[in-house]
Amino acid sequence: MTSPTSQSLQRFWEAVYASFNPIEPVSDPELRVPRVSAYSPAEKVVPSLLLPIDTRRLLVAGSIGSGKSTELLIIAERLAPQRVVVLFDLWQHMESSVKDVAAIEHLQAWELIGLVGLAVLRVGTQRFGHDWQGADHALAQALAAQAEGGGGAQLDVAKLATGLAVTVGGALGAAAAGLQVLKAAGEAWNWKIGLPGARRRNDQDEGVRRVVTATRAIIESLRAGLGGHKLVIIIDGLDRIRRPEAFAWLFVESDLLRSLPCDVVVSAHLAMVQRY
Repeated sequence: MTSPTSQSLQRFWEAVYASFNPIEPVSDPELRVPRVSAYSPAEKVVPSLLLPIDTRRLLVAGSIGSGKSTELLIIAERLAPQRVVVLFDLWQHMESSVKDVAAIEHLQAWELIGLVGLAVLRVGTQRFGHDWQGADHALAQALAAQAEGGGGAQLDVAKLATGLAVTVGGALGAAAAGLQVLKAAGEAWNWKIGLPGARRRNDQDEGVRRVVTATRAIIESLRAGLGGHKLVIIIDGLDRIRRPEAFAWLFVESDLLRSLPCDVVVSAHLAMVQRY
């Protein structure tokens, strides 16, 4: 027979579990327990990104479940009053839109750059009503040319971008500085990425350079349209990469993330970082 104390504890933990999804970052600040500052990535990352210096590349490492996603969300919230912030969860995208979580283990660096371009495209179009003046078409052509199977069929990047869930924040004039979640449209994703057995393309590949150039143009176009406001890209979910080869392709053998004309913050699995 269950004791009253056991029943009370069960009701308590049921209420706690119902308050938030333990797999998702804690979006409600009232449900967060502040970390000791010495162990909080946000306490180090935010001041670094607010320094008036050139673009930064920062990596938040830890094991799965250690709270990296919540820290990245805190970083986005704290930067939003002074920066335009674009955050997306790559692993969640693989699960909900690509519908193949294993694809993250085969993701190529140029594909990640293309995803960044689509995230910024969605933010610029939906949040700020930006006129791309042809930069969106250049991105569509570059991604289509790289698609497996050839053919070069034009991609509808405006529609494709809506298949990527993005969190955006930033204070511009009278605009609110808080974060806004742009949810993924149900059937908008049709770009096959992270395919096993696909030909690996290095940073010097002509098609890869076109994707990088087009993504850089997207970022620079939005920055110019926002009066030169600094942009921060935050990519969550890369900590799900557990294959050493996959980690090396993105972080060791490729320099594409460093080529973006904006600040970049990414998550990664601590064991992979320590290995390399």
